[in-house]
Amino acid sequence: MGRRNIYEGPGSWYAIYEGCFVPGKGVDRYTAASIAALILRDLRRGWSYDDRGRRVAMTRDLARRRLIYLIALARKHSGPREMREVEEVVRYAAEYGRLPPYAVVLLAGSRAREVAEELRRMGIASRVVVLKPVAARPLEAGRRAILAKAVAR
Repeated sequence: MGRRNIYEGPGSWYAIYEGCFVPGKGVDRYTAASIAALILRDLRRGWSYDDRGRRVAMTRDLARRRLIYLIALARKHSGPREMREVEEVVRYAAEYGRLPPYAVVLLAGSRAREVAEELRRMGIASRVVVLKPVAARPLEAGRRAILAKAVAR
């Protein structure tokens, strides 16, 4: 199995294992807030996935590194202005363990509503929007094959 995104896109490990993902490409303020919410969720439950789909322990240090990496990705994908807004969200999330009240989390996928309710219950995010993906499961057969290989390990 190759490397793939953990949180973003319908081919991400979150989409495969959790049935929910962050829609879009690149990192802007909306995707950064959404990914930060999922990182905080992973931190509270104590585990996450690596870029190869393996389950790993989510420590405070790993969560902090993943949050800080969002700033670098925002600089690369969206520019300095967007990067400053992402930096505000990341600093707030790292300090308080939740998102600022103005942050909007965007999720998509078959289990997105359940994860959105979980984020609200945990107090991580107050504004979660569930989107319908543009293409409804175009890679369903591939998704099943990847999941079967992962479960077989």
